[in-house]
Amino acid sequence: MKTKELKARTDRRTVTALKKGQTGMQDIYLNIPKADLLFFTKLAEKMGWMVETKRDILKKYIVSRPKNVDMSENEILSEIRAVRYTGSGDICL
Repeated sequence: MKTKELKARTDRRTVTALKKGQTGMQDIYLNIPKADLLFFTKLAEKMGWMVETKRDILKKYIVSRPKNVDMSENEILSEIRAVRYTGSGDICL
């Protein structure tokens, strides 16, 4: 299934709606007017969906990222530059 994007003409706030308790979840990104955000949030709650803004997703990523990395800051920057400017790199996960 493809991700659907619906754009409103006013605010460009993006939310992710996920159906709770389903094994096959689908992320849907909606750009809705700020005025409709409260309505959409209440509707999502009634439908059993989970609503996350881009900021919420970023916060979860920051909390879950590794704390102790076995690379120095210069090694990390070298890898970023290698991928960014040459399209290659020796990133091993």
